[in-house]
Amino acid sequence: MGHSLHTKSFYHRATRHAGEAYAPVLAKNGTSLAWLQVDHAHERLILQHGEEAHALALTEPGFLFSPVFAGDWLCWVEQHGARWEIRAARWRDEHPSPHTIHAPEIARPLHLVAATGPSGCWLAWEERTGRRTVVQAALLGPNGGFITAPLIVSPADTNGYDPALAVATDGSAWCAYSAYADDNYRIFITSLAADGSSASSPQRVSHQHHACVWPSLWPSLQGGVWFSYTCYTGPHHGHEDTSHVRHARSLLQRRFFQYHGRVYAGRLKAGQQEVAVGAPSPQAKLWHIDTGLVFGSDGAGHSQVIEDPEGGLHLLFRQHAVPANVLPCEGPAPELKRHPRFKPARHDRMHPNLAVTSLVDGVWTPPGVIVPRAHFDLGLSLNFDGRLCSLAFAEDARRTGWSGEGEWFDDVGEVGLGVLRLAITPTAAPSSAPLAVPVFPSGRLTNPHAIAPELTQWRGRTFALGQTHCHSNLSVCHRELDRDPHFNYRFMQDVQHCRFGALTDHEYNLWHTEMLLLRKLAEYYYFPGEFVALPAYEWTGSDPRDCSHDGGPFGHFNVLGFEPLAPRDFCNPNDPANPGNTPEKFWRHMAGRKLVTPPHHVVDFNHFYHWEFWDDAFQPVVEIFQDDRGSGEQAGAPGVTNGTKLAKPVWALDALRGGKRFGFIAAGDHAGIALAGVWTRELTREALHAGMHEKLCFATTGAHVAVILVANDEPVDTAKSIPGAHFELRVGSTEAPALIEVLRNGSVVRMLESVAQTGVRRWQEPSAQSGDFWYARVHWADGELAWTSPVWI
Repeated sequence: MGHSLHTKSFYHRATRHAGEAYAPVLAKNGTSLAWLQVDHAHERLILQHGEEAHALALTEPGFLFSPVFAGDWLCWVEQHGARWEIRAARWRDEHPSPHTIHAPEIARPLHLVAATGPSGCWLAWEERTGRRTVVQAALLGPNGGFITAPLIVSPADTNGYDPALAVATDGSAWCAYSAYADDNYRIFITSLAADGSSASSPQRVSHQHHACVWPSLWPSLQGGVWFSYTCYTGPHHGHEDTSHVRHARSLLQRRFFQYHGRVYAGRLKAGQQEVAVGAPSPQAKLWHIDTGLVFGSDGAGHSQVIEDPEGGLHLLFRQHAVPANVLPCEGPAPELKRHPRFKPARHDRMHPNLAVTSLVDGVWTPPGVIVPRAHFDLGLSLNFDGRLCSLAFAEDARRTGWSGEGEWFDDVGEVGLGVLRLAITPTAAPSSAPLAVPVFPSGRLTNPHAIAPELTQWRGRTFALGQTHCHSNLSVCHRELDRDPHFNYRFMQDVQHCRFGALTDHEYNLWHTEMLLLRKLAEYYYFPGEFVALPAYEWTGSDPRDCSHDGGPFGHFNVLGFEPLAPRDFCNPNDPANPGNTPEKFWRHMAGRKLVTPPHHVVDFNHFYHWEFWDDAFQPVVEIFQDDRGSGEQAGAPGVTNGTKLAKPVWALDALRGGKRFGFIAAGDHAGIALAGVWTRELTREALHAGMHEKLCFATTGAHVAVILVANDEPVDTAKSIPGAHFELRVGSTEAPALIEVLRNGSVVRMLESVAQTGVRRWQEPSAQSGDFWYARVHWADGELAWTSPVWI
């Protein structure tokens, strides 16, 4: 079996500050290409009808999403004030004129896909309202509007994502999507009436108990459709679990981020499900055969299944792997410029390759790499005429590394996008087998959250849990395992029931493209009253090679924005020319802004925080616990893991004893499980910012709990005459705590064991004196912990 790369053409190349672009999509003519191009703080939609043609900007600068060619139309999502609209323009016109075809009042569309059949062109998308997301589909009419009202095709009472579309050989339309159902992400397929008037009941086609995402569809010559999807089912043995919390639910959540993706393929026809029968070699044992696994696809991201005219099965997919089998280009092979110090990073830290494999005589061929380091893990846009596959692609030739070796510092390396043409040799139709009935284990992924209502309210405030330290695949650390930005936001809401969250990718891995993604996703997912997304990033100043200026190194803090950020607000301590390259410069640069910059992993061996850099206005809270590095509270404290390797660590408790005043939060970093809690008057950015500044916060290792300690009826400072104080501790959770420790100046002075229930506890402390600070640690039997913020007498 041979795949051959015929041609590879770059339509556009970009360096930092000069024409950055991403997300290319290809029209049915195989030559017209559209993409999103960064325009300083925003972006434009660009259309170009060939490699040498003139590029045309179709939009004004703004926040845009998911362009797709849909028959005669080029469609995309565009923000217009408070509304997010589906827009369209006739892409063949000399001067395309955009118009709105769908403008929901509150909901926000995303992830458009299209497929054309005898009835016309179908369009499908996901549409979010608050924390609820559905998949919708509709037929486009000749005038660029919908023939009938859009249909919700995803299962009721679930969140549906990432649709795929195909029109079968009999003219029937099919829509696949991932939906959060049965306590994880599953793949469903719905068939649609030819006139767009109705849809069948959703049918589940994934049979793994791990998360299944990113489906694709292709019409089958035997009827129905082929499907493929990615499942996070392959353990990553090089990323050991060092977390403090070890119970089943926490470990299942961590595995969501620590397992390789693998592709599975099958067929759905006449309501019957089959899996593609393939093996890595003719000698494979039979237990491999009926799974539908595409062997050789470890490290997979988005995929696209294809059937050739002989019924043979082929698969294009993105893959984090060493690009061992790069297909040579038969025609001219243009190269992107690279920095003189360019060197490939570890494959799971780079952007994925674009690869192809085929099912030949019951064996999946070794993947052939078409594009190494394909820029961003997005859906694939292609045309296939039975032999030649034309495909939109983007390629990344930038440096990828830490600190001063990150993309921020590469002004020479290019990102290019264009069209390639891949010859696919037809093969015999593969064997298939009935799909096994899915059997899911009893383990729970979702956080339980049924806390007694009276314990979720306090003095006109409600508690909100959120993630304030979370990396996506925009960061170099674990690019494959940290998942894409959308999935991090989904995980916060579907699994952890968070009410606020932030993506904090490393500033040294960001060009304006990545900054724009972080900024516009924070606006897309921000629904006041439902979920508060915070624009954010990680300020990373611990590398002595690059941060020895102005008294550095400094340590790390996250920049949490409670108002929109601009490109100038992204500061880098590794850049000598940056106006915010030290903590003091950063705080001066941001004076008066609604920002919080909590230090984190304060006693980590390599990245400890230098407490001499401090600003009360920006640091009302400190990240007391983090998933892998554990607690930074004090030596020997519960929750301490591998983050205590300094010879003379300065713990958070040492800083408190030295006179600093801050509240406690927790967060996840990679595999974001630990959470921050805030007692807030409402679910808005402004109210959360106020709650953090009032130190009305708490930290949890991941349990869905609500805790607060009050002294003399005040939650932070009390002016009541002393000696003596009376305390109130509120603990709301689904399970009663096993132990409560009350600490005075960091020492345990009271222990409540075998606590029978959650609720409110009150007691007197006659020995309390002026200058004391008090806080509580709450333990649960499964190892989860929570810390209240300190209160000062």
